[in-house]
Amino acid sequence: MKQWADKDLVIRTPYVVSEDTGGGGRSSLRNLTQVWHLLYQVYSECDLAPDLAITSHIASERTYRQLQDGWHNPSALLHDLPSQPWWEDIWDSNEFARSNYWPGWKKLCTDLYEEISDSKSASNIRESIESGEHPLLKEIENAALLGKLDT
Repeated sequence: MKQWADKDLVIRTPYVVSEDTGGGGRSSLRNLTQVWHLLYQVYSECDLAPDLAITSHIASERTYRQLQDGWHNPSALLHDLPSQPWWEDIWDSNEFARSNYWPGWKKLCTDLYEEISDSKSASNIRESIESGEHPLLKEIENAALLGKLDT
């Protein structure tokens, strides 16, 4: 969801964060964890994106249906939900074992982590993110550096 002073933008995705996915959904979820890992690297480096604020919530079935139907203000629905950093933990083996955000959390995270480890290309992406050598991180660093030089 993107929020402006007078309106919100809700981005819908086909992703389901669950053990109950088919092969294509599972592949997409593995890729999404890599995107979250990359996003976290950008997010945690304040110099790269100082205005970026990311929160995650766990919504009830009722709230989820209300978000999906599009007739409710997403900010109002999420306002009273506590922020829970599951998106930061789902890809991080040091963190996901410490949390239990929902039933099946640890198994889902462990399985995804192992599936990525078993894939040479996905494992290489993980390593490039962790080392700060991922091409997108380099591009963002260069853009941030150029922005500083222009001021």
